[in-house]
Amino acid sequence: MLRQSLALVCCALGLIAMCGCQSTRRPDGYAVSSNPTPRPKPRTTSLDRIPAPTRVAVIVSSVSQDTNGDGYGDRVSVSALLFGSNGPDPVFSSGTFLFELVQAGEGEQPTEIIKSWMFDAPAVRKAEGPTMFGLPGYRFELDLGQAAVGMQPASANLLTGFSPANGGPAVMPRQDRRLVRVGPVG
Repeated sequence: MLRQSLALVCCALGLIAMCGCQSTRRPDGYAVSSNPTPRPKPRTTSLDRIPAPTRVAVIVSSVSQDTNGDGYGDRVSVSALLFGSNGPDPVFSSGTFLFELVQAGEGEQPTEIIKSWMFDAPAVRKAEGPTMFGLPGYRFELDLGQAAVGMQPASANLLTGFSPANGGPAVMPRQDRRLVRVGPVG
């Protein structure tokens, strides 16, 4: 009985090998695709310049960087994207950006302003280019300067606003919690 079962298994394996059955896995364990999926065509953006954006999105590095080697985080990297009402593509606009780094309190209320930065229209124009993720927008480096020296470890929230040069309404991010770790690094 055992010989018959063993002979049957050997015949089945030989039959599978003769039929040209191919594995669907590579030796490293990844699946082999018989038909590669087509790549989507890249979408281009128009990079419009508009007088009054309606939305702003802000991307903030979560940890301040120590650029002078004193052991305290003294720089925060920020990317800002402006959007108009005509679509999902980022736009450029003339105006001023205001950033405030505030100590995060126990609740939703900030406890104190650590530092403020205002970038006027020429500085905003100079900040135009690719953002942290390569999208067109604005890139800023916020320098804490002496405010960083001796700072206790804490979480801070970066508040942002953009005021168009044409006097239109200021725009602020919808969700206003962009936490940054400040104080000693490492």
